Amino acid sequence: MKYFLDSNIIIYFIKGKFRIIGEMLEAHERDIVIPSVVLAELEYGARNSNDYEKTISVYKPFLDLYPTAVFDKKSSIEYGKLRKILSSNGVIIGPNDMMIAATVLANGGTMKGDSMGFPINRANDEGEAFLRLVCLTKRLPSKTISLSCSVEKAGTLALLGSSGCGKSTVLKMIAGLLPADSGNVFLNGHDITDEPVKNRNIGMVFQDYALFPHLSVEDNIGYGLVSQGISKRESRRAAAEWLERFGLTGMEKRRIEGLSGGERQRVALARTLAVNPLVVLFDEPLSALDAPLRHKLREELKKHQAEMQYTAIYVTHDRDEAEYLADNIIEMPST
Repeated sequence: MKYFLDSNIIIYFIKGKFRIIGEMLEAHERDIVIPSVVLAELEYGARNSNDYEKTISVYKPFLDLYPTAVFDKKSSIEYGKLRKILSSNGVIIGPNDMMIAATVLANGGTMKGDSMGFPINRANDEGEAFLRLVCLTKRLPSKTISLSCSVEKAGTLALLGSSGCGKSTVLKMIAGLLPADSGNVFLNGHDITDEPVKNRNIGMVFQDYALFPHLSVEDNIGYGLVSQGISKRESRRAAAEWLERFGLTGMEKRRIEGLSGGERQRVALARTLAVNPLVVLFDEPLSALDAPLRHKLREELKKHQAEMQYTAIYVTHDRDEAEYLADNIIEMPST
């Protein structure tokens, strides 16, 4: 029997987290194999760390001990079969996870227990996923939506699919606006599945922006701050800073109905970021805009995320938009 290691097992062993991992590796030393995709993930994790040479020097002695299982033509065929099976059953995992699973299957292995549904923790600069969904599931009358994936700190994931495939439902479960029927949401190592919305430190930009028409621009931006107990005076001072950052200075007292689509989008984003969330969820934020403005604002979104270093999940039906904004894309099945 061969034992195929994934990246989190290797990271846990090197960090000495679980004694049983070391015991298993010692007992089956001659049967250990490392998929080539795992090598790629660890290489990326090292290059994304603060000190590449130091990080890779920790991995290399371990990796040199064992043979590599290459993702080849046979693995590609298994990948296609596996992706079809999972998508037909409404179970979605990241492409790297499927490539690792396909490599195992192509080399005569089998998937046991949770391996078909649970994601692998991706290596970020701390060696673990920052936001992780584990079989997060909602059963609707017409379909079951289930998703397992992970996003690195300051990383970006796009959920791509047609209307009605469940993209927005996933965002609402992550934000706590809709209870999941099963599964878990982990943020920075903590299970927040049952946490109330206000305690999650997750912001959301809605498709229709969800701005308050009876409030001015500055009061819309400061709304979340006031809800956290910050004085109105301080919230307006903060709003002024965000207005300047988003090129909206001079619009403090304007009402929402007097703003253009692009201006509303900027106000909605400023309101979300003003409370300093760890994660920002975007539900088709550009879909209502014309093409020139959409292209301009997606450049702004990418620029702001690079500056502010928040973790983001975008929901979109536009492949070009997903490829431009996201580090990784998960395509959600339409049925």
